[in-house]
Amino acid sequence: MENGIVNMANELDPGKIELAVLYLSKQGEMASRLPLRTREFILGKRPGFDLSLVPKIAHVLSSFRPDIVHTHNLGPLIYVSLSRPFTDLNFRLVHGEHASMTVKDMLPKKRFQRAILYSTCDLLHTVGMAMTQEFACSGLTTRKIYTLSNGVGTERFSPPSSKASLRRGYLGDVWPGGPVVLLVGRFGPYKGHTLLLDAFRDFGSESKDAMLVFVGGGGELESSIRALAHGHPFSDRIFFTGFKQDPLPYYQMADLVVVPSENEGLSNCILESMSCGTPVITYDSCGAHELVGENERGFLLKNNDPEMLSLIIKEVLRMPPRKLESISIAAREFVCQHFSIQSMRRNYSKVYTNYCRAVDTQVFLTEGR
Repeated sequence: MENGIVNMANELDPGKIELAVLYLSKQGEMASRLPLRTREFILGKRPGFDLSLVPKIAHVLSSFRPDIVHTHNLGPLIYVSLSRPFTDLNFRLVHGEHASMTVKDMLPKKRFQRAILYSTCDLLHTVGMAMTQEFACSGLTTRKIYTLSNGVGTERFSPPSSKASLRRGYLGDVWPGGPVVLLVGRFGPYKGHTLLLDAFRDFGSESKDAMLVFVGGGGELESSIRALAHGHPFSDRIFFTGFKQDPLPYYQMADLVVVPSENEGLSNCILESMSCGTPVITYDSCGAHELVGENERGFLLKNNDPEMLSLIIKEVLRMPPRKLESISIAAREFVCQHFSIQSMRRNYSKVYTNYCRAVDTQVFLTEGR
């Protein structure tokens, strides 16, 4: 979600749109990638629901006086909606959902919250077609839901000239010389790190020089997953990079990227991997099918079973190079055609400019959990 906000902020025309970003808690790691012209407000949210944020947000909104407020996911929408009556503003409220709904999201309290809050929005959108269909069928709103798909910079995220040199440069002596299997993401409960570690017990015994690389940091499960990796029978072939501002070289060096998340919207990780021509195995969650198809541009995991994941990984690693290359080429061509950063810019710009006649439209983005 944060990556999508940063990408979009950098693509919008600074001559037409003035941007501000509101951090509910603290400035994130990706904030340094925002355009220099961006105004930033940090509110220092305390753990749990923090009612003190309501007057703070009202004050910031009254100071910046945006034409459009664009909230991302439910938490920021709650706070902005509570703050709105304490201002004299008549801004347009655009709301985006970035992940499919979990079991917790379907509980009566959460459903009631969404139904009430969605009725106050001027526009609702998701980041993928499958996700739009899911929300449209949820009964949470009667209004039309739009799709504003994520995009990737395909010129930058491109196939490498040499995987081996990247591995030597970024992994050094820890690389055992075999295939590299990659997972990119923070250590949250739905990201699937444990599933991949369990699968590695099997395919790691067959591919004795295969290596797992985890790119990312943060999340409530990081310490427990690191502990599981430390006690793993192939712990010497598991490598943690920590958070990386730029994961590009890791996508390029990998033989395979695994995205076993259970509730994605339209995964940037999948898009970036496909753009680099690196094959992807992904859990058949919301949005994955529209990207990889029926094993045309990647590989679908139908259930979160470590044995099944291990079986697919072994099949992919055994594939003839020509077959794997054809899948990689198809994946990159598909992303270049349908999910470029340029198409993302056009879609967001159209939404923002359609809501305001003024040339100097002000857009307020909220980020938080």
